[in-house]
Amino acid sequence: MKEFLVRIGIVVHWTGFCLGILMMALGFYMGFTTNGGALTFLQGTAGFFVFTSIGWVLRWILTGGKISFEPYK
Repeated sequence: MKEFLVRIGIVVHWTGFCLGILMMALGFYMGFTTNGGALTFLQGTAGFFVFTSIGWVLRWILTGGKISFEPYK
């Protein structure tokens, strides 16, 4: 059962990381191609940290151990 929770934690962590990358890319795109400016860029960066943090916290809860913030470690 422990292995199953670890695998689900990894999937959740990677999902949060990928959604964070998507939010950051969307912020870059909207900030540089529209009149969104720096605020949109900062919102995309904040979105990256929010989604990645949520994925990390859920993985930490599921695995109950010390894990890295990066999902690929």
